[in-house]
Amino acid sequence: LRVYLVFTLPLGQTVAGRLEGLNDEPAHFNYVRYLVEHRAFPVQRRHVAEPGAFARADFEYYQPPLYYLLCAPMVAVAGERAGLMFCRALSLLCALLSLVVLSRVLALFGLGASARRAGVVFAALLPVHVYFTSVVSNDSLCWLIALLITHELLMRARGAGGTRADLRLGVLLGLGMLTKSALAVFFPVALLVYAMIERRGPGHHALAGALVALGVSLLIAGPWYVRNL
Repeated sequence: LRVYLVFTLPLGQTVAGRLEGLNDEPAHFNYVRYLVEHRAFPVQRRHVAEPGAFARADFEYYQPPLYYLLCAPMVAVAGERAGLMFCRALSLLCALLSLVVLSRVLALFGLGASARRAGVVFAALLPVHVYFTSVVSNDSLCWLIALLITHELLMRARGAGGTRADLRLGVLLGLGMLTKSALAVFFPVALLVYAMIERRGPGHHALAGALVALGVSLLIAGPWYVRNL
C-alpha cells in the first residue's frame, strides 16, 4: 500500500484515480529544486497566507534543510521526474525505519511480542502516517528522529549509556532540529530525564551528561538557526 501511494499520489492539490495529492508537496519539492539550481539555502520572503502562495509554492523555505539536502543529489543526477520519486521513496524509507524503532520503544515499556506487533501494525496502517510518508515532506524524517530520540531517552532513563549515550542524544537532537524545529519539544523532555537521573545520586554525572547532549546539539543545529533568523 505504501509503495503504491508513492507512485500514484498526484503532485499537489489535484485528484487522480480517486487519490488527492498534498497541497504543499510542490513547495517542499521547490526547496529541493532551489538547492539543486542555486547550491545555496533559500530565504523565505513571502507568507503562506498571501494570495497566490500555493501557485508560487515558495512558502516552505523557512524549514530546516536536512531532508531537502538528502533529496537534492538524486534530483541533480536523475532529473526532476525521477528525483520526485526518490524524494518520496526517502520518506517511505524513513517511515519503515520508524516502525522498527517503534517496536524497540514499545519493548522498553515491557510489552510482549504480540502487543508490539499490534502497535506496529496500528502505526503502519494509520492513514495520517501512511499519507504523509508517501509524499515529499520532512515529516517522515522528523517522525523517525523523534522516535530515535524517544528510544535514546528511555535507555538513558534506565541507566544505560554514559558519555557515548549523551553524545548520541546530542547528535540526534541536533539532526532533529535540522529536520524540523518542532523537535525543540524534546529539549525540556531531555532535561527532565537528566533531572530524574540526578535524583538517583551524584555518581550518575547527570549535569555533565546534559551539558554534553545540549552542547553537541547546539553545535550541530545552532549555526543554521543563527543564519536563518
